[in-house]
Amino acid sequence: MKRTILAVSALSLLMLSACFQKSISPFYSEDKLIFLSEIEGEWTDNNSYRITINKGEDYAYEMTAVDDKGQSIASLSVHFFKIFGTTFMDLYPEDLNPDISNSYYSNSILPMHSVVRVSVKDASIELEPLNSEWVYNTVISGKYPISHRVLDGNDMVLLTGDTNEQQNFLAYSINYKDAYRESDKITWKRLQKSGNCQDTRLSVSLDQDQ
Repeated sequence: MKRTILAVSALSLLMLSACFQKSISPFYSEDKLIFLSEIEGEWTDNNSYRITINKGEDYAYEMTAVDDKGQSIASLSVHFFKIFGTTFMDLYPEDLNPDISNSYYSNSILPMHSVVRVSVKDASIELEPLNSEWVYNTVISGKYPISHRVLDGNDMVLLTGDTNEQQNFLAYSINYKDAYRESDKITWKRLQKSGNCQDTRLSVSLDQDQ
């Protein structure tokens, strides 16, 4: 009997507007992990999600996200790592949808690792996903051989090799400008408390409109 696996990634929980590259194996390895203290705190994106990032154990960070109604939508384990001076973030779901009570259904869900290039500034984080079209064309054409599967129903490439293979592919992507599209870039802005302890989300929105 053929078993259908539903792939759930950090992307589907947090970033509905972009495709983060997915892999069965982690994109990071112990020797490339880094601390990124400036990432800690509260952030918001254009979808009105509130993202909180706290330091976890060792090099791990804990990321949680809630919507504008305060409803929790994601709990993720995050690791930052560098390849040839470029910082990447690996995201992995810690807690899948708690409403899934059917064990037959929940046992068919396979969490995935997602990766995105990261640039941290004083009050913002820029996330740059790999261009899914570039990945598809590069891999399917054989220009860069890598273990993969093409997900049914779309042109999304799932990387199925080991971590070393994924990192070599990321290193390869750095050399190609069209591997990362400006239009796919996502910006998170830092949330801070004002003197009267009110949320500054309004000021963040006004800044974006200017």
